[in-house]
Amino acid sequence: MQFFGLALFLLTFFPQTHAWCDIGQVDTIVLCYDAYMQAFGLPSLLNAAFFPPYLFVDQARREYLTKGGPDYLAKVCSANTDLYNCMIGVVQKDCMEMSVIDGAEYWMDMYASYYQCTKGYAIWEKDFACINDARDKNLNDLRV
Repeated sequence: MQFFGLALFLLTFFPQTHAWCDIGQVDTIVLCYDAYMQAFGLPSLLNAAFFPPYLFVDQARREYLTKGGPDYLAKVCSANTDLYNCMIGVVQKDCMEMSVIDGAEYWMDMYASYYQCTKGYAIWEKDFACINDARDKNLNDLRV
């Protein structure tokens, strides 16, 4: 009997989960990330055949930030905050994960970046060089 209850739960729950991802949410994902990626000099998503891998976008953002240093921090945070405000309340996490390769990474990054640019901004600004050096060292250690 418990197996039947579990099977019934799974059969009713998962179709509802997939129904959350309608064309409006997918369009919102593309429009929000199009503006976000263009802020870092990446091409438009509107005519793209696919969503770029998360690490590609992360690298472009890091290069943009490194190029301008702390002076570009406000520009990066503006793009991050605009993305968060565009997505939140409109797109469900499940939809992002189902619609975009690396959707989970994009979703976590959106929240982490929003925190960095709001509550964590003073720390990030004050310790900009130290945070970037630690990040670069850890990324290089992972590549070895």
